[in-house]
Amino acid sequence: MSPFFVVRLYVYVVKNNPKFNNPINVLTLDGGGMRGLYTASVLETLADRFAGSQARPSLDIGKGFDLIFGTSTGAILACGLAAGIDISTIKSLYRVKGPAIFPDPMPPYDRSMRLKERLRFWQWSIRH
Repeated sequence: MSPFFVVRLYVYVVKNNPKFNNPINVLTLDGGGMRGLYTASVLETLADRFAGSQARPSLDIGKGFDLIFGTSTGAILACGLAAGIDISTIKSLYRVKGPAIFPDPMPPYDRSMRLKERLRFWQWSIRH
């Protein structure tokens, strides 16, 4: 069976089956230690803007998605959102407990590293 046949069959089944007409809303949240505070801040800003556009005082982000996935710190955010915890409460968790949970935000710099390893270290530092 060729892969093209499988794709065509899948498209046919999905297009012709009414139960597949409703899209699934998925939120995926990346990991990265204390950078979860940045992700939480972005989500809070989006929630405030959406709530303001609908003339609501607040918005529960978790209710807007069918599935919420996360890796590492993204999983902490995902669990909080799925449980209906307010994003400001999650942000305060990062501020208060974050340094204890994520004590080493960067890989340690070692002067004995070769030039190639040093360059990789600095690239990592710039990206994060």
